[in-house]
Amino acid sequence: MPAPLSPVTTDWFIKRFGSPTPVQSETWKAAASGEHVLAVAPTGSGKTLAAFLVALDRLYSRKLTSGALRVLYVSPLKALGTDIRENLTGPLRELKAAFESADGPHGTTDIRIGIRNGDTTPSERRRQINRPPEFLVTTPESLNILLLSDGGRALLSTVEICILDEIHAIASSRRGTLLVCALERLVDLAGEVQRIGLTATVRPVERAAAFLGGYRPPADSNPADPGSYHPVPREVRIITPRSTKEIRIRLETLPAPPVPGRPDSDGFWRDIAIRMRRDIKEKRSTLAFIDSRKWSEKLARLINEGEEEVLAWAH
Repeated sequence: MPAPLSPVTTDWFIKRFGSPTPVQSETWKAAASGEHVLAVAPTGSGKTLAAFLVALDRLYSRKLTSGALRVLYVSPLKALGTDIRENLTGPLRELKAAFESADGPHGTTDIRIGIRNGDTTPSERRRQINRPPEFLVTTPESLNILLLSDGGRALLSTVEICILDEIHAIASSRRGTLLVCALERLVDLAGEVQRIGLTATVRPVERAAAFLGGYRPPADSNPADPGSYHPVPREVRIITPRSTKEIRIRLETLPAPPVPGRPDSDGFWRDIAIRMRRDIKEKRSTLAFIDSRKWSEKLARLINEGEEEVLAWAH
């Protein structure tokens, strides 16, 4: 079996993150051999980076040529597009520097990421057709629209890796059907694109893998004889590493919140902000659920007013 990642990428990952998680190491091994892969792991296990790093490593190490669209990332959540691009900015910058400083040949270090969804402007869509990014983030609906135009089909004809995220969210819906049909149309354009699926815990996992793999035409089929056509399921390696998550629960009681607008209202929220600021400082990240936009923005402002180096965002 070939090495999962190039030495440069491996060295960068170890320095940046330390040891890989089980889902990352197993996904890299399976993907390196060209298999279709379904990675099943909880949120926070690093499975998204596992898929991205496979693609980026191939681009940087010249296993995929640049100057054309090579990696397609499809998610049912349009809002993930901007997040994905922002999350890749750091690794792209650091990997570029690592490969440029390494001895020996390497691929392009100018990898561009495009976003294609309903919010993409007409000028940006034309730019993607005329100067394709190496990495395109899109949705099932936008992928199908691309497949309807000559320019879109030309753009997609060079894809070699397709990353399908959040499979559990659409596998049993009409959007899932739309997606798998688009994948087979993509195969007609680009050939047998490697599929890397990402999902949270899903049952039964075998059905999710079948959804990801779909069916390929048999090698011995005769177009003139419809009765000889018996499609064959694509084999998909299922990655389901065992993982344990430590959960600690602490219950704190607070005085009943005052009626909004009363003089002591700010004091109540400031008390909560003080407690939260204390906890935030002790953690790497904290997620708080607030029951309204108004109060979440107020609480974020109060947390940020403290002297400690704590930063909160309302979303």
